[in-house]
Amino acid sequence: RPCRREDFGIAILCTLPLEYDAVSLMLNKLWDENRSDNIYKISCISKHNVVLALLLSMGKASAISIAAGIYSKYYYV
Repeated sequence: RPCRREDFGIAILCTLPLEYDAVSLMLNKLWDENRSDNIYKISCISKHNVVLALLLSMGKASAISIAAGIYSKYYYV
């Protein structure tokens, strides 16, 4: 498990559950911060730490909202 949020540099935003499931299959590990306010998961693909999110609804507003939330915690994404 990465020790610092600065260790994450990639975010993957999925609009469909099918996309989210496909990306999930590529993950080596899946970590959860065990906080109820998270709508994304932290993980790694090979040596790259990634933040994986499934949008709550389709559209730019949802994507911007999720991206802003991720960026507020993982500012190297």
